Amino acid sequence: MNRIQPFPYSDTIRQLNHQKSGFLLRAQELQKNGEVAGEAILLFSKAAEIEMQIAHLLQDAEHENAIIHWVSAASCYMQAKNYQTALEQLDWVLTQPIPPRLRRDVEKFRRRCRHQIKDRLEG
Repeated sequence: MNRIQPFPYSDTIRQLNHQKSGFLLRAQELQKNGEVAGEAILLFSKAAEIEMQIAHLLQDAEHENAIIHWVSAASCYMQAKNYQTALEQLDWVLTQPIPPRLRRDVEKFRRRCRHQIKDRLEG
């Protein structure tokens, strides 16, 4: 059975992941308590920015892991209600060589994002 060996993250990436996780946990806690704007949106945006930093740090050495972080950044942008940036991120990911299953998932995610943009424009 072939197993992909985990990429040994640098101290910088581990620190960024830790910081991002803190932002996400706090934002999700706020959301759970009914906070859907303000601080929760700011924290999701900060997490998205960190995901982008991580993706850029990984892009040359570990492209597939970088793609996962770019998709995660898009997810954070969506949770921050920044649908246009999320859509742009997903469009870019779809230009990359990615496995078929991930491509299908990203395309599905992209459709949800476009639906949110359409709803916002109509509402």
